[in-house]
This record gives sequence, structure tokens and C-alpha cells, in this order.
Amino acid sequence: MMFIRQKVCKTFLVGLILSIGIVSYEGLAEARTLTVGSGQMYSTIQAGIDVAVTSDTVLVSAGSYVENINFLGKGISVVSVSGAATTIIDGNGSGSVVTFGSGEGNNSVLQGFTIRNGKCAIMIFNHSAGDI
Repeated sequence: MMFIRQKVCKTFLVGLILSIGIVSYEGLAEARTLTVGSGQMYSTIQAGIDVAVTSDTVLVSAGSYVENINFLGKGISVVSVSGAATTIIDGNGSGSVVTFGSGEGNNSVLQGFTIRNGKCAIMIFNHSAGDI
């Protein structure tokens, strides 16, 4: 019985150390700006969100983006370059256009978009704290 307990504790400790190392590494990383649009780094907003890490900004060029986006619990900013009059997220009549559903909080920002044509414009559930 004692042998099993020691093995579990050692495994937990190694996992904890690895987790702390990963969190610390991400915390030291400099925030990036990921660009979205024609001729930019990414062609869809979701592609930018998928690769973003905490504190990154997904900067979206003017245009109409037919997609549904999910922040995936990330503390990132998704910001349009030109504002809501010229930057549109169109849900194509499918589900929520924007989803905050994995514990997003104050560091999850969506700014400067017209959101249209979804069964739900913005869905917020499993919200951790603060305002979005």
C-alpha cells in the first residue's frame, strides 16, 4: 500500500512541476498580434483564435467573415481594424455567431464588429468572472 501511495505522489508532483513550467513559460511570452483578412496571416477569425495564447490580439481587417467563432476559454482580444460598420461576423444562420463558453473572463475581449445572421448572436455560459 505504501509503494502505491509513493508512486501516485511522485507522478502528481512531476505533473505539477510540468504544469507550473508551462504556465510560467506562457506567462513570460510576449503578447503577439495575429492578423486576419485577405493577404494576412490567417483567412478566418477562428484560425487566429485557435493559435492565440493568453494576452494575444487577433486583429481583423475590414470585411465580412462567414463563420461562427469560439473563444475557447482564452484571455485574448479579437479586435476589428476598421470598426463595426465595415467588419462583420456572419453566422450563416447556424448556431451562435460568437461563443464565450469555457470560462472566459475579463481578459476575453470582442471589439468593433457587427454580429449577424445566427440563431444566437452571442452565447455566454460557464463564465468565470467579470464582464465580457
